[in-house]
Amino acid sequence: MLNCSLRKPLDSKIHSDIRNKIISLPKKNHFSQIELARKLSATQSYISKVESGQRRLDIAELNDYFKTLECSILKFFEGIKL
Repeated sequence: MLNCSLRKPLDSKIHSDIRNKIISLPKKNHFSQIELARKLSATQSYISKVESGQRRLDIAELNDYFKTLECSILKFFEGIKL
């Protein structure tokens, strides 16, 4: 059995880079947390927790972000060392 964890801490470099991009995308599209929450059928507190790193997005939620903010997955991960 492999002795490694697939879950990295929320304060890891990769999570920090992804979170910073998640925060910058709505700003580039001129969306407030409330406007983004409405478009995602979520609450403002959900968006706040995602942006502050208190909550991770699963792949389906991240895909919804991409669609809402008109950003491709490839473009989003440009410059992030995985």
